[in-house]
Amino acid sequence: MTAALRRLLDLPEPADTVVHRWSFARPTGDRAAPYLLDDRGIGVCGDGWGPTPRVATAWRSGHELGAAMAERLG
Repeated sequence: MTAALRRLLDLPEPADTVVHRWSFARPTGDRAAPYLLDDRGIGVCGDGWGPTPRVATAWRSGHELGAAMAERLG
């Protein structure tokens, strides 16, 4: 993922990278929508924006946020 992001944004090699799985992290509360997109165009998505904290939930959240942003841009 780091290599793809570097290519996309034309970034130099990072000095250090760290990966940590947060196995005990769980979202709290429920949200009405699968993402947040405010009036300024700032969007938030992820596995905490659905009924279960899973990869599929994060994908759906990001996919729907992307569609909403594309629609807003016209």
